[in-house]
Amino acid sequence: MRGDLVWLTASLGLRGLSFGLYLMLWPLYVEHLGGGPVALGSLAAVGGAVSALVLLPGGWLADRWDRRQLAIAAGLLAAPAPLLFAWAPSWRWLIPGMVLFHAAQFARPALQAIVAEAAPPNVMASRYGVVMSAFEAGMAVGPPVGAWMAEAAHGFGPVFVAAAVLSGLAVLALLPLRPHPQRARGALRPSRPRPWHRPALRRWIGFMAVFATVQSLAFPFAVPYWRGVGGLGLETLGWIGSVGIAAATVAGPLWGWLAERIGFIRALGWGLGFTAVGWALVAGFPRHVGVALLAATLRGAEEGCGTVAGAAIGRTVPPEDAGTAYGWFNWVAEVGRAVGPVPGGLLYRWWPTAPFLLTAAITAALAFAFLDTLPPVWRQP
Repeated sequence: MRGDLVWLTASLGLRGLSFGLYLMLWPLYVEHLGGGPVALGSLAAVGGAVSALVLLPGGWLADRWDRRQLAIAAGLLAAPAPLLFAWAPSWRWLIPGMVLFHAAQFARPALQAIVAEAAPPNVMASRYGVVMSAFEAGMAVGPPVGAWMAEAAHGFGPVFVAAAVLSGLAVLALLPLRPHPQRARGALRPSRPRPWHRPALRRWIGFMAVFATVQSLAFPFAVPYWRGVGGLGLETLGWIGSVGIAAATVAGPLWGWLAERIGFIRALGWGLGFTAVGWALVAGFPRHVGVALLAATLRGAEEGCGTVAGAAIGRTVPPEDAGTAYGWFNWVAEVGRAVGPVPGGLLYRWWPTAPFLLTAAITAALAFAFLDTLPPVWRQP
């Protein structure tokens, strides 16, 4: 961990802390501005749609432009968003800030490609896990600090101002990055095959599409399930959420380290297995606080699965094509997270336990496939 990897880790950690300051306060703030559940859903839909629209062009740009400049431009684009939130007179005025915040996702493939290029191949998975988990680490610290600030100031404004300052510091942390344009020009050669023609890349992107869709069948309904069926209080749910974020933060580097020692496929199989057990515990014991905390911990392995798949992308394609590859990888994940809640919501309305049982069963089947029955072409990315 040195050079570009350190600065990227610092920048993502500051961005996560900025977002974490108002993460838990966001529903209350939307309500304060006159919005309700429909407003929350609408804002989330706007964010998801904007992210999906910019990821593929962002991946294309990452192979044709200086990736450092793209990262800095995205940071500058997102930095004013908290100030727009603070100045909004009604919940509809939050939409411009949401557009700016999620439009900055266009640089996510560039950031991932920088990690894939900067990390030594033999430790790329663990380095990728450390850098990408920095956002979750900052996000885990932010909620109690933001709640304290809101209570001390008797309002939300200072929280968003502090978030804007942290976003600015995150941009400054990107300035020491070295330029990354040298491989981008080579991507313009028409004679070279495009990354999508690589079967290994198609396999990993296909896995991420399935994995993201399956997890989103249940994820949006976990808190309502614990609240409505389990009768757990808001304070308890806050602790469960904090434990889940902390587990996800640790799982990224841990599973990257594991993939370098036992292989990407077996590490992914174990991560899927732990995730499946976590969802089964959610389904079976919604009223038991201790089991809910254990379930949140085990479900942190979901982040480890994403880390392993993301690191595999970096080892599947050459650095000059990494931006395009990560663009597709992130895009299918966003689409899966947008599609999955629709059937999940129908299942939840029919029988609240159903989406958790189905997600656990499909995830367990994937775990079995990765641990036991996949053909040799999957064995090494």
